Amino acid sequence: MVMTDVWSYRAVVFALGFISASVAIGGIALAEKDKKTPQELTSLASGCVGALIGLLAPSPRKSE
Repeated sequence: MVMTDVWSYRAVVFALGFISASVAIGGIALAEKDKKTPQELTSLASGCVGALIGLLAPSPRKSE
C-alpha cells in the first residue's frame, strides 16, 4: 500500500523541500545581518537535501 501511495511521497518531498528552502532563506537573512549561520542549520539543510536526492534518484534495477 505504501509503495503505491503517491501522495505520501509528494508530502515528504514537499516537506523536505520546504525545510531546505526555509533554512537557505534564514541563512541569507543571517548573512545580511553579518551574523554567522549556526552549524545546526547547515547540517539540517544538508540532511534534507540528501534525503531529497535519495527519494528522487532512480533505484537501480537488475538488467534482464
